[in-house]
Amino acid sequence: MPLRSLFFLLFLSLPLGAAALFVPPDPTEALFQRDLLPIDPDRMRSLSTQLTVLAARASKPDPIQFRATAQLLAVAGRLNPANTRVRALTQTYSRRKAPVPPDPHQLKRATSELWQMINWLQSDGAGPEGQRLGGQLFDALRVIDPAHPRSSTHDSDGEPERWLGVVAPLKSFIPRSKEVDPPPPKLGEPEPSPEPMPLREPDPGPAAPVIQLRTGLVHSPLFVYDKSYRQTLQVVPISLSVNDIESEQPLNFGLDPNFQSTAFSASQEQVRSALLTLWPALPQKQFAVLSTDQRRYAARNGTAVTAAAGLLLHAALSEKPLRSDLTILGDLQSDGTLTRPKHAWEYLSVLRKGPGGRLLVTPDLKEELHALLVLEDPGFFIKYEVLVVSSLDAALRFGTLGGDPQDLVTASTVFAEIQSAAKGRKLGPLTVLESVRERLISIRKAAPYHLSASALLIQGSGKDRPTKLTQPILARELSRALEPMSWVIRANRQTLNANKLLASWKICRKRLDAVERFTNIQDRPLHQQAQDILDDVRTLGRELMRSGRAYGPKAGKALSQIRSKYSDLLAKVATVTGEPLEMVPMKAAPAN
Repeated sequence: MPLRSLFFLLFLSLPLGAAALFVPPDPTEALFQRDLLPIDPDRMRSLSTQLTVLAARASKPDPIQFRATAQLLAVAGRLNPANTRVRALTQTYSRRKAPVPPDPHQLKRATSELWQMINWLQSDGAGPEGQRLGGQLFDALRVIDPAHPRSSTHDSDGEPERWLGVVAPLKSFIPRSKEVDPPPPKLGEPEPSPEPMPLREPDPGPAAPVIQLRTGLVHSPLFVYDKSYRQTLQVVPISLSVNDIESEQPLNFGLDPNFQSTAFSASQEQVRSALLTLWPALPQKQFAVLSTDQRRYAARNGTAVTAAAGLLLHAALSEKPLRSDLTILGDLQSDGTLTRPKHAWEYLSVLRKGPGGRLLVTPDLKEELHALLVLEDPGFFIKYEVLVVSSLDAALRFGTLGGDPQDLVTASTVFAEIQSAAKGRKLGPLTVLESVRERLISIRKAAPYHLSASALLIQGSGKDRPTKLTQPILARELSRALEPMSWVIRANRQTLNANKLLASWKICRKRLDAVERFTNIQDRPLHQQAQDILDDVRTLGRELMRSGRAYGPKAGKALSQIRSKYSDLLAKVATVTGEPLEMVPMKAAPAN
């Protein structure tokens, strides 16, 4: 008998009105060998997020659907053990409650992408472990999306073995009837009348709030596209507006100009999950729009918009307006914590040219921020009042207009005095003065999270001030220094221009020379590797200037060397930093 028919017969055999049981998957047993899967860690994390989107779908609480949900959560938790949404959904279903369903467009995208992943994983090129994962995903998705053409091709052979010890068999999701017929009354005894059932009011659950504060503004560094569709890095004002809509879906947000991608779908899910850790329910019939001031959000940001989005929405729900000079740099996680975003060093580089004000950063950004002292930019910590926040709630507490806690009021008052004294003066001698250091120490004592005070104390400490970049920061700085010539990697040989090549070489050379004196002796080979690439760029430019031909042997050899060496350098940088680096041509742009 086909497995689908068996599921149907089992469902018909349920007692009338009986609710299905949710049996959580066992997190201790292995499903597959993660290190042998043919997908990279970033894709695993993204796939884990998409699986939790599907697991939160609105569906009938029947055994077949509950088992498919358990399968999704089992795979999601193993692909990304840090995905807190897996644990949250497991607890929600175990308590016989329904989670907040995802946006229909988000659900449709997740389903489509999962079918595409299954097609790849079930191919010969995916290998045994990839095919095993593909089969597990297919087991769940054909239940969730039975109308898909591929669902009818599902082969049930091997399914019990694929989930053995992890997801319980279907019969475990079927509740057993606890009703027992009472014994018949003895002869001569009247039949007992049934006790009236007490009336129970249905639990309405937490009331969905309504956003009253419908506007807000915060700044954040982002990669955006200019009018020529070239990528730039800018400090972007992100403004919030909340609109009423005819929908029963919980609060969601979009971008203006519109932007959609897998990473943005993950951003929406992360923000909503984080808000649910602070609010028992989210508004319905309301939709938030985040305007990036006519700048088009770039996919390179990944989920970097989550910190600003989460803070704006949390402030709106709390009816607390934000400070007008507020900037936030972070990545909001599903559990409400804040961590450093990818490309954090690049974001800091544009903040150095930014407007100043109060800057909220995450605890794991201290290495990058202390590197600004190495680059002899202590003024960053005077222009910005830098505060460390580890959660969305802390960000709101320090970002609310007129809402500073007393310890921060005390610290900020003293810091404002130091800012005033620093105007028109060199910071090096100023931070050495005993009177200034005493004030900085008082700030740090009142508010240990006041990173500006801590950094300026290091600046004035003399021998304790760092003078060389750590290798991860150096690697990021070298990659950033070479970005003006990255267009060469994808350029058509016919369109290569000698003047443009030499202009790019000049900009990059100036940047590399500036970094050289901050390079440790043991890291000089990495700096030399970047220098060799620039030498080849100059050779190519001079050859084109001399011959006017991009097809000559010298030009061809130089171009080949540039592409090969640049690829090798990016691979080295990715190894050192733990972050993949894209070869994306950038255009220098002033911050707004």
